[in-house]
Amino acid sequence: MTDTNDKEIQKTLEEMNKRAEEFQANKMYTPKSHFSSFSNSNLKLIFVIIGVVVILIISVFFVMKSGSQKAKLKAPPGYEIIYLKDAPPRLQPK
Repeated sequence: MTDTNDKEIQKTLEEMNKRAEEFQANKMYTPKSHFSSFSNSNLKLIFVIIGVVVILIISVFFVMKSGSQKAKLKAPPGYEIIYLKDAPPRLQPK
């Protein structure tokens, strides 16, 4: 009787070892995502921050681009603009 028990125990151990090896082999080759260590709330926060940065960069680009144009001043009818050397422009009647 102990002989059959020993055989069953040996067979069970071999089966367990085989399953453990298969598990390790599957675990070793399972690809992991780069975001696996982040939780959902952390991912949302990261995407919000990235979105805000992109919006800021686009806004700065448009502000810088619009600032390079010179203002065109037009005098009202009957007046002319006089540009002095060390003073701001003035309106003077014609």
